[in-house]
Amino acid sequence: MRLLIAAALASVLVAGCGSGSSTPLPTTPTDTAVGTLTRTTPDLPLPAGPAAPRGETFAGIGCESMEVAEQHIHSGLIILLGGERLTIPANIGIEVDRQCLYWLHTHAPTGVLHVEEPDVARVFTLGEFFAIWGYALGPDSLLGLATRVYTFVDGESVTGEPGAIELHDGQTIILSDQATLPDPPPAVDFAEMS
Repeated sequence: MRLLIAAALASVLVAGCGSGSSTPLPTTPTDTAVGTLTRTTPDLPLPAGPAAPRGETFAGIGCESMEVAEQHIHSGLIILLGGERLTIPANIGIEVDRQCLYWLHTHAPTGVLHVEEPDVARVFTLGEFFAIWGYALGPDSLLGLATRVYTFVDGESVTGEPGAIELHDGQTIILSDQATLPDPPPAVDFAEMS
């Protein structure tokens, strides 16, 4: 039984929701400083934060042995710091050691956030995704940086608490430390869904 669960989880991790393949990540980081956060170049993902849950139910969000899909949506997330796009890592919310994946997770480093859970009435927020990733998100905090956070949903500026933004299918959320977006604004490639 455990072998069957492990095999099923491994196939989910490899396949994701679509038939697209994930891009291999470079193995040699180049450190750069952005504000007070030292990170790798935008081609490398930020790891899970220290507050990331490790397989236990978290804020009512389960970690299941298989994807459950009464509700199945895909939102896009882009983070811009100093005008540079950060890579949203693959496998946020996927706990290989515990053989489970959270209802909010990523499969590939594309910025596509997956919401797959058993209750079609539940609405998830960007703040819940960041909590699964292990980072706080607020109007003055992004990935450990004390910085003003400007929020855009589908290209439109949004005020208020960025963590309260509800995740909806096909939307693109951009978090930036700059008040304006580049022209043209960056986009999320939802091709992994086809």
